[in-house]
Amino acid sequence: PIHGFGTGDLMPTTAPYGIFYPCLGPVISVSDFYDYATTVEAALASVNALTPPLLQREYVAASGINPNQAVNVTGTVSWTNPPAGSNPNGMFNIGSPTVFTLQSSGSFLVDVHIANFTSPTTLTSLRAAVLLAGTERIWGKMGGPTNGSIQFQVSGLLVSGVAGQQISVTFLWTGTGGPMQPLFDIQICKISDL
Repeated sequence: PIHGFGTGDLMPTTAPYGIFYPCLGPVISVSDFYDYATTVEAALASVNALTPPLLQREYVAASGINPNQAVNVTGTVSWTNPPAGSNPNGMFNIGSPTVFTLQSSGSFLVDVHIANFTSPTTLTSLRAAVLLAGTERIWGKMGGPTNGSIQFQVSGLLVSGVAGQQISVTFLWTGTGGPMQPLFDIQICKISDL
């Protein structure tokens, strides 16, 4: 026989699920193990029930160069998105190519990566901002090399928005020459409901 550790001891790593050790007496019977296995199965089933909604959270990822968007020096422009690479929830609509529309209310993680695809003669600075409902929520700015390419990231922004609000990105560079064609990557992922 297997001897128990104490009547009703909770398993320390799964206490939130209320799984008890099968230690109901000095000797553990087959029915004790059956009850234990049934409790574990029920706990796993309750966790599995939470999985589908988590996998269906809003998400969009767009990447690329819009060949029709050339950004002139010192002019702030909204990034015009190429067709989204992954758009399972309809946040991106080719009819409104400068915005991503939230399909439900919640908290969203936004990550933007920018590089210059065509290099200006000189690049003094680069600025990008992420906007929610037309209001800047975060921005980043960096000095550029005298020429050549740079890469720039505005990441880790957590925004809370309601269904119908829009996320957009603006872009500005200073220097000489141009226009510049930026290469953008953007990912927006819903983290939780409000």
